[in-house]
Amino acid sequence: MKRAILGVCAAVLIGCGGGGGSSDDLKKDDCAAIDTDTSLFDFSDYVGNSSRDPMTANDPLAVYQWHLFNFGQKSGSSRPAHTPREDINVTAVWSDLGITGSGVTIAIVDDGTDSSHPDLKNSINRALSRNYQNHKDVAADPSRSPACTPSGHGTATAGIAAAKGFNGVGVIGVAPNATIAGVNIGIECFPVYVSDTLNALKIGDISSNSWEYSDVGASETSEREAFWEEITKSREGKGRIYVFAAGNSRREHINSNYKSLANSFYTITVAALESNGQYTVYSSRGANLLISAYGGGTAADNKARIVTTDQRGCHTGFNSKSLMLHQLNACGEYTAVMNGTSAATPMIAGVAALMLEANPDLTWRDVRYILATTARKNDPTSGSWEAGAVCGGFAFSHDYGFGVVDAHSAVKKAQNHISLGALKTHTQFQSSLDITIPTSGSIERSFTIPSSGINKIEFIDVTIDMISSDRTKNKIELESPNGTKSILAESDYALPYYFYNNGYTFGTTRHLDESADGIWKIKITNDGSATNTLKGVSLTFYGRN
Repeated sequence: MKRAILGVCAAVLIGCGGGGGSSDDLKKDDCAAIDTDTSLFDFSDYVGNSSRDPMTANDPLAVYQWHLFNFGQKSGSSRPAHTPREDINVTAVWSDLGITGSGVTIAIVDDGTDSSHPDLKNSINRALSRNYQNHKDVAADPSRSPACTPSGHGTATAGIAAAKGFNGVGVIGVAPNATIAGVNIGIECFPVYVSDTLNALKIGDISSNSWEYSDVGASETSEREAFWEEITKSREGKGRIYVFAAGNSRREHINSNYKSLANSFYTITVAALESNGQYTVYSSRGANLLISAYGGGTAADNKARIVTTDQRGCHTGFNSKSLMLHQLNACGEYTAVMNGTSAATPMIAGVAALMLEANPDLTWRDVRYILATTARKNDPTSGSWEAGAVCGGFAFSHDYGFGVVDAHSAVKKAQNHISLGALKTHTQFQSSLDITIPTSGSIERSFTIPSSGINKIEFIDVTIDMISSDRTKNKIELESPNGTKSILAESDYALPYYFYNNGYTFGTTRHLDESADGIWKIKITNDGSATNTLKGVSLTFYGRN
């Protein structure tokens, strides 16, 4: 089954590739024949703009990393970053709290990480790094397959999460002293087996995943079950932190909830923002979204993008497309055009690393909860926000989840957080229904939950078992006793006829801290020409009392 990486180049996915390293003796004159391009930058930023945050001063390209500290600098396009202080608010974590991710390992599960890169090589744990090329587990070598066209994707995401900071070199990561495990699952470039993906997801304290299955609705039951197995035993029972990209399919109307690994309770699913705090043209919507970070624009819209590490050499990685040439980047070790939910995801992984340094006792549920409850409400005039009083006290948007990450607030809360305690679950189902949903018609089913023992919901799974005669367009809504609605499926995309066969599970985080008890309603509207027959529905609530 194919996997797709989630950086965006113009309107298409970046091609497959690895993230392997060039040799350590790469010479600067390898790049001498390529002219320096300064159109992506404003050199007045570099030469001492007084608005620059002093915590980024030691890393010469960090001044262009607007997602860390945004003062409207030009970066990654001919346009500047749009809104000063529209960033993840992380530099105060380093300066005020002295927290930089030390002692925490982030696995970059991607197409490889350049282990010779000057901003990464001192952070990589080679013993934990893996290359699953050709169904082989190759330790200590996360480099790319020679058969693949290099993309630099894994190297770029690694730099966003944890490029070494305060070293006088290049850029700085969100968690600049965290450890990196480069885990190469190849994405689309060579066969990757389910068992290899399972093993790849069992590495590190945090697993950063900027990829998806390319088949809509593709579901690997074994992988979803493996999440739970890992949660119960990793980090001495506190659970690995899984961070997944929401997807870059907004323009194709493909909801993030159609991606089976991004709609799980066990994953933190991340949407992407522009430098003005609004959703990007590609970032997928969904009730499964937890948090947002910055992905930046595309080549087509010429908006600010993300500066990060790239494969070394001017003819590899993103620089093979001549997308960033800079007088401080003579060896092609950095790029200014990383973007996508791929870019937003490692930002959240980096923030999670800061949180775990601040409080190593945090469970995976604690991390989810803190991120949601400290998020900043971005784009506040958007009509997508649900009134906070209805949603357990927290505003929620199908575009943004609970908002953009606020690293300082999240880490401060993590320092003194008291664990959420034991997880409770409650499932209720209706089976053998055989209800026909006519075209241009709808049905509604009610569930009465009398005494679930859950008065603080953390997540809900909704499984729909339905037979369709052809490609089907359905809008599916879940309504809580308080009137809060989760949109699980949208009717502007035709799903394959087999999508719901034997049950497809949607996830929603929208009902955070509501009570499970009361009358819940599920409404299914058939807006397509296919005949739908509903066979069964189930609700599973996760939370606490």
